[in-house]
Amino acid sequence: MVFFNLTGRRLQPFFQKASWFFDTPVCKPEPGFATTAIQSLCREGDIAGARKLFDEMPEKNVFSFSTMIYGYSSNGFFVDSLHLFSNMQDLQIHPNSYTFVALLLASAGLRNSKIGESIHGRVIKNGLEFDAFVSTALLNSYSKCGSVADAYRLFCASDRPSLAHWNAMIAGFVLDHLFEEALLLFERLKLSGAMPNCITMMSVTQGCLGHGSLRLSESVHGYIVKAGFESDLSLMNSVLDMYLSFGCLDIAGGFFAKMEAKDVISWTNMMGFMLDIAHPVDALQLFSQMRDSRIDVDVVAMMIVTSACTILGDLTKGRNVVSCNAMISSFGINGRAEEALSLFQEMENFGEKPDSITFVNALNTCVHSGMVDEGLKYI
Repeated sequence: MVFFNLTGRRLQPFFQKASWFFDTPVCKPEPGFATTAIQSLCREGDIAGARKLFDEMPEKNVFSFSTMIYGYSSNGFFVDSLHLFSNMQDLQIHPNSYTFVALLLASAGLRNSKIGESIHGRVIKNGLEFDAFVSTALLNSYSKCGSVADAYRLFCASDRPSLAHWNAMIAGFVLDHLFEEALLLFERLKLSGAMPNCITMMSVTQGCLGHGSLRLSESVHGYIVKAGFESDLSLMNSVLDMYLSFGCLDIAGGFFAKMEAKDVISWTNMMGFMLDIAHPVDALQLFSQMRDSRIDVDVVAMMIVTSACTILGDLTKGRNVVSCNAMISSFGINGRAEEALSLFQEMENFGEKPDSITFVNALNTCVHSGMVDEGLKYI
């Protein structure tokens, strides 16, 4: 039974010839074994491998079907999940709560309220409308399909909504641009005695942004700090985005500087804002700091840097060694070696002395461009 602890990728070679696996009397597994393998493959995004294994199963039950349906839905294959459910019905296998959660994820992904309503009817028929997971999935499905009124009716029908219900409903209001309703529901949540979590606060920060009140946003930020949620990087990025969207450079800059951790999203949000307010040099300085922090550069960061370099063009005013280093680095990463080395040569023309980082960037440019002989000049 050691195979249960292996990941889908490590299991895959054993199942590449699934018919051999299932036809071997000694190795013939229980359905639960294969279902676990299917789940692992789906988590890794290997839907084709999971479906092959599923099709080769000699015996299928509600758990194997539900796992495959959920695998389709969670990987964006919404129509395939609905088709597989139809096959499940043809075999007269009765769905369970896991099946309906997977189907509602598909209806939400398709943004199709008619499908959601049909699934809701089946949920009621199977007596699962009060199941905690199914009811939350229903709220999410109706909200994402633009039927927030139906979602709210379901929410109000619950005697004791769970935190997942509160979160789904607040997120639904935000998604439908009903920001004031979302914030009022957040206040009701606090009065109910339930404790919001980081998921709640992500929606609330988006609600504050949509509402357009900086004062309210600062109050929510204070609540986040008081609740001890500052270690959640995704939430901190949401707070940063909230302040940047209000155009509050001083507040956003101070918040950014105090962030305990930063990822590429944190840096690119700040860089993008600097570019938006016509501060390309500051954007490049942030890029240089991001590289110094050993944060991997993504396509968004490179687009910002390229735009900043384009804005600066041949201008020498406002350049300094930090911005030049950022520009040389970005040119090198984008395969524009000649421009990178040309800028290196031009630095002395506008009174900037290259530092150690400048030389490292120039050398990296030469290495990545196969210009070994040229690189020797900078040693």
